Amino acid sequence: MNSFATDAGKAYFYTMGKTNYIREKMPVRHVIIVSLVALLILTLLSYLVDPYDPYWKEHYISPGWIAFRDTLYTYIYVLLLTVISFWVDRKLDRWLTWEKKSGIRLLVQTLLQTIIAIISVHLMDQAYVAVFLEKEPNYSREELRLFSQFLTSAVILSLLIMAGNIGYYFLTNWKKTATLALELEVNAAQHKQAASEAELDALRLQIDPHFVFNNLSVLAEQILQDQQKGFEYAENFAKVYRYLLVNSKKDKISVAEELRFLESYLFLTRVRIGSGISFTIDLAHISKDAMIPPMSLQLLVENAIKHNRTVKSDPLLIEIKSSKSDEILVCNELKPLLTHLDGTGIGLGNVRDRYRLLNAPEIIITKTDKHFTVILPLLK
Repeated sequence: MNSFATDAGKAYFYTMGKTNYIREKMPVRHVIIVSLVALLILTLLSYLVDPYDPYWKEHYISPGWIAFRDTLYTYIYVLLLTVISFWVDRKLDRWLTWEKKSGIRLLVQTLLQTIIAIISVHLMDQAYVAVFLEKEPNYSREELRLFSQFLTSAVILSLLIMAGNIGYYFLTNWKKTATLALELEVNAAQHKQAASEAELDALRLQIDPHFVFNNLSVLAEQILQDQQKGFEYAENFAKVYRYLLVNSKKDKISVAEELRFLESYLFLTRVRIGSGISFTIDLAHISKDAMIPPMSLQLLVENAIKHNRTVKSDPLLIEIKSSKSDEILVCNELKPLLTHLDGTGIGLGNVRDRYRLLNAPEIIITKTDKHFTVILPLLK
């Protein structure tokens, strides 16, 4: 009988692994633990139903082997009931899932567990008579009462096993769902971070090709007209591109370094445009160790020059200043070009996207009839 119980358990474990992806193969140890707990519950239920039953007194004064025999026989019954209950549960997982028809599933499983408990008690009683008794007993009213009490306890136990199995199913399902949701959330965050880093790398490498060609053209003219001025222009041009190469991989840089880069850029701009532009820089309230994304100031200055007129008779004024200790204002006069110039995506949008991808506070853009202002929050 032990061999039969073990084989049935193994068959059950194999079946349950095939029926529902949520269900995992339950080890034999788990079934043994559940059946031992069920044995204790059955004993307790039988005692609570009739604590004054003479059986309990006879059980304790009977020879040890008889007590062991009865306990072992009862345990075999409980073990089989446990395995069959699990098997029924897994079969219903395939034919009548909780997700689709939970009410009908609960009713059907309750009826099946009750019927199984009644039939199994009857069969085990017949087996007990055939194995341990020499003749068919004459059931007295008292014996029938005791049988009905045990039957009631067995039905209750079967329903408790069912309830425990249902609870185990939903707990396992919840844990797996929570784990899967967490994994998806982590994967989504990783993909989002990777996409953000790739987008940020692309933004760092955005350099207006017209800026390169214009400066090379001006450099050639300066060398032909005045070698000294050509040398100074080439030196500042080299500083600008050295800065781009060294800092293109950085997320942020100190305001002091950005200003040194901006000085070289403004030198090139003044030579190229002449007196058609005027710059004012006043960052007295800003710590030079404060951080901003590389080329932020240069991109905003370039954006202002690109979309406004720069003539000697009415120079374009660009101011870089601070109103608070944690932000920089880049303000330019509005002198729109007579011919509308479409944006290239490099400049203001670049700066805005950098702040967004760094999870930094958003830049603030204000526009009046006369001025266009961008406020850059300082980074930590």
